[in-house]
Amino acid sequence: TEIYTLSLHDALPISYGSVFDPLTGGFVLVLEDLAVDPCEFPDTLHPMDKDQASQIVRLLARLHATFWNRVPGWLYTASGDSVSLLVGSMLKMSSRRLAESTDIPVQNGRFIDENYRAVAQLIDTPPHTVMHGDAHPGNVYFRNGHAGLLDWQAVRRGHPSRELAYTLITGMTTADRQATEHDLLDEYRLELVAAGGPEIDRDELRNRYRQGALYPYVAAMITAGVGGMQEAEIALEGVRKAVAALEDLDTVSLLEKSL
Repeated sequence: TEIYTLSLHDALPISYGSVFDPLTGGFVLVLEDLAVDPCEFPDTLHPMDKDQASQIVRLLARLHATFWNRVPGWLYTASGDSVSLLVGSMLKMSSRRLAESTDIPVQNGRFIDENYRAVAQLIDTPPHTVMHGDAHPGNVYFRNGHAGLLDWQAVRRGHPSRELAYTLITGMTTADRQATEHDLLDEYRLELVAAGGPEIDRDELRNRYRQGALYPYVAAMITAGVGGMQEAEIALEGVRKAVAALEDLDTVSLLEKSL
């Protein structure tokens, strides 16, 4: 608990209490009212600018540094989650639905659809740390100009490139991400070391980030294809950004060569 608090400082809202019903799986979580102070809540339609993305990247670096090589034994990878056994079929179903109902070139991710289990395990290759697991723009906020993270129910262990790709691809406009992602990855590397983590090779992080772009693709496709988890326009914008990233990062080709 002490390490966790030191890592995140004031980047978490205060929790006043929670109740969980094991019979239904329902729960209630009471947090402080963040909007009492000036607070921004982005989403895929209201993306982060470079300065905001920089804050989130540095915040994630502090989290990752704190738990580098100190991951609790009960945490598993996203690909090791039993629910992941259903992801492949959900992904294929979502791809068919979106190909029929939108003009988004979702066929660019067909290799991922057909090889989900293998590529998911590939991007979860160690070294590992603790990841927030779901740091898309709807789960971040900026209170009094400082970054924070909401919704920690998808905490996982894994390589930080998965989290960085998910956050930057879904959280920024495609043009802004393309223009700044090299600088943001360098900021992450510097902050990771400053917070007590390891020095990651620049090219290695870049390549794993390119591989990790499959994660925002999978998450966005299922969110939009299944429906009901986000407003339709927000979900579809996530798909557009994720599919664009597969192309400009040449993710599918890199995954094919890596398997």
